[in-house]
Amino acid sequence: MRVIPVTALLLVACGDTLVTKYNSPPEVAILLPADYAQVPPGATVEFIGLAGDQQSAPKDIDIVWTSTLDGELGSDPPDSDGNLYLAVNGLSPGTHVITLTAIDEEEESSNASITLDVTNNIDTDDTGVVPTGAPLIEIANPQNGGSYLSTEVINIIATITDDVDPGPALVAELLDVPDGLLWSGNPTMSGTVSVPWTFSEGSHTLSLSAIDTEGYTSTEEVSFTVADGTRPVVSIDDPADGATYNLTDVITFRGTVSDDLTAAQDLGVVWSSDIGGVLSTNPSNGSGTTVFASALGGGTHTITLAATDEEGKEGRDTIVVTVDDPNAIDDDGDGWSENEGDCDDANPLLNPGATDICDGEDNNCDGIVNDDWFDTYEINDSMSTAAEIGEVGEILFLSSSMTISGLTLSSDVDEDWFQFEVDDIWIFLDISISASGLPSTGGARYVMELYSVDDGVVIQSTSGTTSLNLNFSTTIFSDYGNDFAVRIYATTWSGSCSDDYNFTITS
Repeated sequence: MRVIPVTALLLVACGDTLVTKYNSPPEVAILLPADYAQVPPGATVEFIGLAGDQQSAPKDIDIVWTSTLDGELGSDPPDSDGNLYLAVNGLSPGTHVITLTAIDEEEESSNASITLDVTNNIDTDDTGVVPTGAPLIEIANPQNGGSYLSTEVINIIATITDDVDPGPALVAELLDVPDGLLWSGNPTMSGTVSVPWTFSEGSHTLSLSAIDTEGYTSTEEVSFTVADGTRPVVSIDDPADGATYNLTDVITFRGTVSDDLTAAQDLGVVWSSDIGGVLSTNPSNGSGTTVFASALGGGTHTITLAATDEEGKEGRDTIVVTVDDPNAIDDDGDGWSENEGDCDDANPLLNPGATDICDGEDNNCDGIVNDDWFDTYEINDSMSTAAEIGEVGEILFLSSSMTISGLTLSSDVDEDWFQFEVDDIWIFLDISISASGLPSTGGARYVMELYSVDDGVVIQSTSGTTSLNLNFSTTIFSDYGNDFAVRIYATTWSGSCSDDYNFTITS
């Protein structure tokens, strides 16, 4: 038997026994953005990281994101798997050192840092080609442009492959707008990502991002819509979205409607256009087909097919259809179509925005030629619009004269008409009419005619170049009545809009 001295036992019993509790610091990593990434000012930057600790649960780890330029950015805790996500808007321009710090329950800490450049001078060629070495991402489901229901579980299926790393070495995340972060983790060995998700109603953009061990990143996205699964399901089958027709075409519209509660033929169906209003309210048949035919007015129409069930819930689908109106097309490229008032859509110099010039054309399409050079008596281009100049021979045996100056014949179709009245007199009255100073350029020739207003017949006429003269005698016994009109016009126009002449009438 081995005997242990009592003294030794006493020494052991009275000695201090030290038990040390070991605590390791947390582990932390920044997955996105990549080190030395560049983003434009004003962009929303999404920071993704991982944090873990051997002694503390992820929820018990304190997190702080900081920037050397903007200070503390956020402190959202990790999820139950240690995933970290922070979206930051409006980082200051410049070079940031972004630091992620994790602190466990024993106040042990670790950090990871990246350099992030916020600049407009981003080194990219904007080709959209995935850089060599970056992961290749393909999203198989949901499909881009697809339509789904809020009541169905959509299995998100994608593959991520890399020229160096196997699937488990890649770090990926699924982010949806508006539903947020859906998943983050590692693909399978074959690169497959499969995540079931029930999306909220509305328009969605789903992006899948991945980063490999070399720091190369890639992102792929799809957009789709999710309808309320409790609403009628509506689809416009014809015409195709974006179809184009002519103004004279009769268009056949065909759609399909269904509902989980109301029979198809009992659904309230309305076809409408944002331009033409309600187009049809004919109900669908028992199989849910609704069809009608109609022409549409010119323009770009948003066509809507709406179906309402017995609970008052509505489902709808829309397409865009363009109907070309030839008169709505600017053929001559002057910025004006015929519907907008272009009077000659084959001549770019004639349109409502043009300035009228002296060329015998209706440059500004106001229906009047060279109207900027009208005299004060215009428009007097016919007997019915003749300018009234009063009575001639108001005092017995007394001669009187009237001269009108500043008159113009502003185009080859411009005419000047003047109307006057002769007093009821019992003696002869001699009337002299003249036009003087008429423009002589361009071999211009003119005609002056005297009319009886009552009969509408020409009594006398004369023609010439710069001066025209007529003499006429009348009595109370005249068959012409008391009202007369003078017409002056050019048979060969001078080409001058502003040169004026004088008109004189003497009794």
